[in-house]
Amino acid sequence: MKTPYLLEAKNICFSFQNRKILDNFNLAIKKGEIHCLLGEKDSGKSTFVKIIGGVYPYQSYSGEIFFNGNPVKFSSQKDSEAAGIGVVYQNFKLIPQFSVCENIFLASEFEFMGVINWRKAFERAQSLFKELGFNIFPGNIVSELNNWEKQIVKVARALVKNPLLVVFDDVTSELSENEGESFLQIIRQLKLKKGLTVLFISHRTNEVFDIADRVSVLRGGKIVISEDMQNADEDIIVRKMTGRDFVTIESDDNFWRSFGITEREKEIISLLLKGFNNREISDKLFISLNTVKTHIYSIYQKTNVNNRLELANLIKEKKTNKNNEI
Repeated sequence: MKTPYLLEAKNICFSFQNRKILDNFNLAIKKGEIHCLLGEKDSGKSTFVKIIGGVYPYQSYSGEIFFNGNPVKFSSQKDSEAAGIGVVYQNFKLIPQFSVCENIFLASEFEFMGVINWRKAFERAQSLFKELGFNIFPGNIVSELNNWEKQIVKVARALVKNPLLVVFDDVTSELSENEGESFLQIIRQLKLKKGLTVLFISHRTNEVFDIADRVSVLRGGKIVISEDMQNADEDIIVRKMTGRDFVTIESDDNFWRSFGITEREKEIISLLLKGFNNREISDKLFISLNTVKTHIYSIYQKTNVNNRLELANLIKEKKTNKNNEI
């Protein structure tokens, strides 16, 4: 039966050390779209990636996975790759003393009787880099590459078996802002030029609104909202992701005045709670990176917190107290 969905996950449950990571998780990804799975850190995003990537075999979870309309039960990463899924993992490490070509093609389709046809592998690597728009020599040793080039090698590795779905597991977190923007452009080109479907994992709302056709938010092991981007509201998405209503609290001048928070610092707090990093805040507010760092230090000192999570909890506590007073 034909289906508009390339990947469907139905009622997925996964636990680790008696902690439920995914709890009746449901997700449907349409063919040809860039679908963003958004959630805070440690919300279970990478767990789902490892399930569809075959790292966690089907016996380790309950529920059903459908790919291109067919039920699938992956026992290994090879099963996932054979079905048509390529994954760029956040924490996957290339082998530094091996060449670019070796990193891409070890255990590849060019292996016969335990021997890899390196000439074909080399030519295929050159073709992949040309498609991606980069001039990386396949014979280079990985340890000689910069961080940006290593990310491109990881993408090439995910594309080598011509997948239908490419998954990017929070990969921009390791890149600078300019590199991150360039990486998003690569993803756009994979959709436009190769017609691939993309699952983009992130915890940054600004990236989602920059690239996604559709967004799903993961919180508490469940999908709490799925929305086409033309209908998506950033404040609603943030509240769904965090479970905290920042907009009302941020407008409470008496609350901020009690801590001596300035108008500029309120702007920075708003961006911090939406997942922006220091460099992104600097560019968005047209102030220097050092100025951003100084303001953040001042905010934490004034509010007696150590990080943005504690800041968010402070705001949540204030909102709860205010509602109780009412």
